[in-house]
Amino acid sequence: MQSDEANGQHRSPVNLFVFGDLVLDHLIPVTDIPAPLHAGEREQFGSGLPRKNYAGGAALTARLIASLSDGRTFLWGLSGDSRWGSFSHLLELSQQFDTVVSPIQYRASHS
Repeated sequence: MQSDEANGQHRSPVNLFVFGDLVLDHLIPVTDIPAPLHAGEREQFGSGLPRKNYAGGAALTARLIASLSDGRTFLWGLSGDSRWGSFSHLLELSQQFDTVVSPIQYRASHS
């Protein structure tokens, strides 16, 4: 049980259900690099790092809730095939970056 110090009450963890679109977010970090001597004034140069794939859409909402809540978080939606891996696997990898008290319970329909 959590304690609510403001009014002296105790509250139990709450289970939350998130329904929605399950998409993959792709992040390609870019760092600035010095422009070559022959570059124009308005040209920008950067160096891209390897792409990172994350569970996005409703999964991002579920990930935020799971990191802030003591209760269980359930995620439901439709998922399909991806060349970057199964959605459940990408969700597991994404949660490794989050501070999650309890992992998301993934319940989805694969289409």
